[in-house]
Amino acid sequence: MQKISLLLCFLLSFGLAEDIDALIQKAYTHSYTLKAMQTRVEISDESVKNSDSWDNPVLSAGLTDLQLDDISDRSLEPMQTQFISLSQVVPLRGKKQIAKAISEDQALLAKLRIEDQKAVIASQITRFAFEHVINQEQVKLIGKNRYNLIKIKKLFSAYQVPEERRLMVDLKLLTLENRLEDLAYQQMRIKADIEKLTIVPVEDIEASLHFPTSFDVQISAHPRIKLLAQEIKQLQKRSDLAVAKKIPNLKVSGGYYQRDARDDYLNLSFSMPLPVRGIEKVEMSKAKLAILEANARLDAMKQRFEKEVAILQHRMKTSAKNYQSYTKRLVPKQKKITKLIETKNRIATADLSDVMESLNQTILLQSTALQELGRYFKAYAKMRYYR
Repeated sequence: MQKISLLLCFLLSFGLAEDIDALIQKAYTHSYTLKAMQTRVEISDESVKNSDSWDNPVLSAGLTDLQLDDISDRSLEPMQTQFISLSQVVPLRGKKQIAKAISEDQALLAKLRIEDQKAVIASQITRFAFEHVINQEQVKLIGKNRYNLIKIKKLFSAYQVPEERRLMVDLKLLTLENRLEDLAYQQMRIKADIEKLTIVPVEDIEASLHFPTSFDVQISAHPRIKLLAQEIKQLQKRSDLAVAKKIPNLKVSGGYYQRDARDDYLNLSFSMPLPVRGIEKVEMSKAKLAILEANARLDAMKQRFEKEVAILQHRMKTSAKNYQSYTKRLVPKQKKITKLIETKNRIATADLSDVMESLNQTILLQSTALQELGRYFKAYAKMRYYR
């Protein structure tokens, strides 16, 4: 008996309550995953600044025609020179501008991944929070059920009813105790799951069990859809870059050559790789194929999202209807039956235990209604990801 009372106290009192939005904001603030993703965004933003810069120039220096007999003698013939030169690759056909656009897309992709992760976190915390609150309501019903069973047990003892009926009451009380044990474990698990997301400890959780107002789901505005659409844009720019590479970059080199006992001179040269191997065409084909594959994935994702949303909406509609049926029709009818039994009990034509059993039947219907409510909010939490 004392154990059950302790379980009830444990389940119904966690401390100060925090609502769902407060928990979500706490997760946004402390999530290690989001912090790592934000760091990646900052790195991507920094990379954009230099993405259109030219390659670093190459500095060269050296000696030509060293004489092994005397490497210090640099005046034996005209080919003996000391030189220093610079070379610079000059990008052609707007390659650097395209590269910068690709880098900007990369930074945007990193930000969209954060938005998608936030949607995941919001959905998960919503589901856990409603599970917690509905479990608390189930605990309250178990408390009422237990109270009625104890009264029945006392009545059975007072009126010396057959032992098998008393044993059945004991069996029901033990079942309730096991149910409370299970709910206590579930509440600990839920709290641990939420704290995995918020990182910091959370207090008791509160959430309204009234049906939320309906909301529209815009699949095209979802971060995951926008993410894949942005990847397609980036792939298109990579395809543009592959096309631009059909014209190779130009390499310009210039150097100063110094000779002992002879005139110094300058050297200027230009070089460019010849696109004779067809590598550029292969890269263009790969880029076009990647775009086709990404478009197919985008269409498939939109279709999958639409089907999942439709299924969740149906689940919510069905559970809401069932919940209303229990609370507006079945429970009131059962309460009416209880009142009739109570009337019969007052004129000594019914056993008081019948009244208690009828009350427990009402509690059972209320518990089943809560299960429907749980299904509703589980679907609602998943729907929150698609908002």
